Amino acid sequence: NILVVGATDSLGVLESLSSRGPAHDGRVKPELTAFGQDGSSGAAALVSGTALLLQQAYKRREGSLPPASLLRAALINSAEDAGAPNVDYQNGYGRLNAWDALTTIQEGRYKIDSLQQGAQWVYDVAVPAGVRKLRVTVAWTDLPAPVNNTKALVNDLDLQVTDNAVVVVQPWVLNPSANATTLAQPAVRGTDTLNNQEQVTIDNPAAGNYTIRVQGRRVTGRQPFAVAWQFDTSNRFLWTYPTAGDPVLAGDRVVLRWLSNRSSTGTLEWSLNGGAWQPLAAGVAAQALSATWVAPDTTGLIRFRFRSAGEPDALSDETVISRRVELRTGFNCADSFLLTWSG
Repeated sequence: NILVVGATDSLGVLESLSSRGPAHDGRVKPELTAFGQDGSSGAAALVSGTALLLQQAYKRREGSLPPASLLRAALINSAEDAGAPNVDYQNGYGRLNAWDALTTIQEGRYKIDSLQQGAQWVYDVAVPAGVRKLRVTVAWTDLPAPVNNTKALVNDLDLQVTDNAVVVVQPWVLNPSANATTLAQPAVRGTDTLNNQEQVTIDNPAAGNYTIRVQGRRVTGRQPFAVAWQFDTSNRFLWTYPTAGDPVLAGDRVVLRWLSNRSSTGTLEWSLNGGAWQPLAAGVAAQALSATWVAPDTTGLIRFRFRSAGEPDALSDETVISRRVELRTGFNCADSFLLTWSG
C-alpha cells in the first residue's frame, strides 16, 4: 500500500543512488519517480506535497477527504512515461506530473467503489476525437499479508478496458523472474496477480464509448478501490517553467520545462518586452520536455515559444528577467531604518 518514489536529476534522468525494483515478490517498485536534489528523500517530499494538493482539491469538490487509493490511482495514472515504455522496474509508471494529477481530481475523472469475490464493476467513458492516448488505472488499499509470506497481495482485482470494437485490453505486466535480462524486458499485456494497482493504456483510440471493468478475482470480504482515467490529447504543448510567477535571473543557467506529446522537432525562441523573437536552440524534440539555457544579462519582460512546422506556436507566460537584487541593511534604529540594494 506504500507508494515508493525514485529520484531523478533536474532533467528527469534517474539518479544512480535511486533504488531499483522489483520487490521480493515481483511487485513494481518504485511506482513513481520525481526530481530529488538531495536524493529520493527530496523526491518523496515532492510527491507527498502533490498528494496534499490532490487531497485539498478532492475535499473542495466532494466535501470530504479522499481514500488513499484514489491518490495513488491519480498520481500513477498521470505520470509521464519514462525509461522503458509503460512501466518498468526502474522508473515505475513514470515521472511525477502534478498538473495532470490535480486536473484529474478537479475534472472528476475518477470513481470510487467496492467489490466482493466474483463480482464486477462496469463504467463507460466517452473518449473524444483527437486523443493520443487513453489511460486507466485502478488502485486499492490491500489487506495485510501474513508475516514472512512469499506474496504480499491478499485481495486481487483485475482491470480490463473494452474498446468500441469490443476488443478487451488488459493491463501492463512485467516479468519478475530474478535475473537482470528478464527484469529489463519491456512490459506486455496480461493478468496482474502481484500488484494492488493496474494500468491499461490505449494508443490513438478511436472516438467512442469505452468500458472500464474491474473484477474481484480473489477477494476476502469487500474490497474498496478507486479508478482514474485520462485523455492525452494530440498536439499537446504546455509550458510549465517558467510561468508568470517564476522570475528568471539574468546570467543564470535556466532549465525550461514543458509537457508535450508532439512527435515533432522545432526551435526554441525568446522575446524581450514584446520585441523580435531571438533564437535559443534549434533541433529541439518536443518530447524532450526540457532544455537548458544561460539567460542573457538583461532586465525586462521575457517570453518563450516553441515553433515547429505545421503546428501552432506554443507560447509561454510572460515573466520577469532581472539581475539578482541584493538587499543590505544600512542601519536599523527604533524610528527608522536604511535599506540599500545593488543596481
